[in-house]
Amino acid sequence: MRTFRFSLAILLAWLTLVPWGQARAQWQSFWPRLKCRPERLYRGDSLTIDLPEPHDGVEFGIFTPTLRFSSDGRMFLISFKPTQKDTIPPVIAPEAFARMKQVVLPTTTARGTLYNLPFTSPEESPVKPSALIFTKTVTYWAELGRDLGADLAESDDVPCLCEFDYFDRDAPKPGENVPRDALFAPYNPLRQHPHLNLGCPARTLYRGDTLAVDLPKSHRGDQFAIVDPDWTLLMISFNFSDAGVAPAISSDRFARMNQARLLTKEAKGSRYQELSGFRVPQPIFTRSGWYLALIGTDFRRNDNGPFGTCWFHYVNESRVPAQPVK
Repeated sequence: MRTFRFSLAILLAWLTLVPWGQARAQWQSFWPRLKCRPERLYRGDSLTIDLPEPHDGVEFGIFTPTLRFSSDGRMFLISFKPTQKDTIPPVIAPEAFARMKQVVLPTTTARGTLYNLPFTSPEESPVKPSALIFTKTVTYWAELGRDLGADLAESDDVPCLCEFDYFDRDAPKPGENVPRDALFAPYNPLRQHPHLNLGCPARTLYRGDTLAVDLPKSHRGDQFAIVDPDWTLLMISFNFSDAGVAPAISSDRFARMNQARLLTKEAKGSRYQELSGFRVPQPIFTRSGWYLALIGTDFRRNDNGPFGTCWFHYVNESRVPAQPVK
């Protein structure tokens, strides 16, 4: 097993020095993108990671980039090729991992071989016995690459990554108040977020109906989004110069609205992740279930501004017209 974990540090330094859009395009050209789903997990959920083909000869792990370069940084190696000195076997043997098309990790039981971050001296083994992966609310990255613990300078390989958040709590239930810390892995968990009031329709919506959400009296500069039943956040109104895509509702237009109206057949929103930035807008209403409208100052990362949510129910079928009474 390796004695240094430099690949993460060098990758993050490289992404810092190179313009983000250029760095992201260069990084994505090395490997197909991993797909983590869902993007938000709660206690008891299972994470599914779709693997590119082929992927024999590579290693796989989960780590915590939001704790980078701190004593709490952790890397969980799940599949790796042991060396002669290694006494701790991988959770998934390399031969079995090479044949897998996806990895499913239950949050209550998933384990990985703990690899200390950020760096370990040659005199101290970085490998520890396997441990539970999901024990705290934090943003995780899944990583696929060669020699995940080696010095990146020794290899021209750039790892393949995907990002997701885990919340060490039960998933919010329809109708209950949803604080920001239940949707975004907090940097400042003790800060209180002033509440903004949203008003969602009480009746169930059907495909073809128009969603009407009552907005706070003053919301200039705020963002607006919808969270679908898979906990995917789709941004509808935002104002970021580096977005690369236009919002469905411009920030100036949104600031003048008393009510946000979205046609369920046509409404689209943009996903955002730290790793990949803004995605091309995608349809919002694609399955039946409870949806969450939310408003806030920033839906990307470290933000402690005002925040508000409301629930509504949607059925992905056309409304059946009432039959006349005979």
